Amino acid sequence: MHRFINFLVSIMCLNLIASGMVHAQGSDKGSIENVAINKVETFFNTSIEAQSMLFNGPAYLSYGSSVDGSAYFQDLDFSNGSVIYDGFRYNNVPLQYDLYLDKVVSVLYGKSRLFSLVSEKVSDFYINNHHFVYIGIAAAKTAPIESGFFDLIYKGKLRILVKRVKKLQFTLNAETPYYFKPKTTYYLERDDKYYEFDNESSFLSLFKERKNELKRHLAERKIKFKNDPERAMVIMATYFERLLN
Repeated sequence: MHRFINFLVSIMCLNLIASGMVHAQGSDKGSIENVAINKVETFFNTSIEAQSMLFNGPAYLSYGSSVDGSAYFQDLDFSNGSVIYDGFRYNNVPLQYDLYLDKVVSVLYGKSRLFSLVSEKVSDFYINNHHFVYIGIAAAKTAPIESGFFDLIYKGKLRILVKRVKKLQFTLNAETPYYFKPKTTYYLERDDKYYEFDNESSFLSLFKERKNELKRHLAERKIKFKNDPERAMVIMATYFERLLN
């Protein structure tokens, strides 16, 4: 796959030079390659279509009518997003994120075929202004987390990750005996270690050296952690890194 992409980039660079897009001997080779790579990605996304390496995952079955509620992120139907799969980025792909199975789902041929992507090949995907990353067993083996997808809401010298899950629960309703119950867990990645937290106190305990300054900064912004925890986390993490500089 990567050899094929490199081959296309080489051909595209030669075409750019031959067509007169490069006028000076001192032209930046890196910029030429970037233009070529963008053209290759556009070509690959629009021309390869169903033959793409993206469409090689197992078939996916929907839940049917016996389950109440939705297993999907933000209860969304398919929404166009982007995914980095096996090292290559695909844009404008119809995506759903199944929070129960922790699977990224896509569709072919007007919803006649649903399939799930191979999770280990998905490094990142972007849907509805959220950026999800895959953390594998090797990265997580010393951490209080399991392999899977995490919503990356802050990235700097540290990272804040949100694990969004929907659990399947049983009811006494004969028509819909099951329903989905959401659960959210938060993690801080700092100095290559993961820490779990679930409220303002446990979050601030991870920043003991700046705890009071972070609390004061949040109060000045008139934001209450319990009302908007994810926004509060991002504001405090941003301020913490500013204090370190």
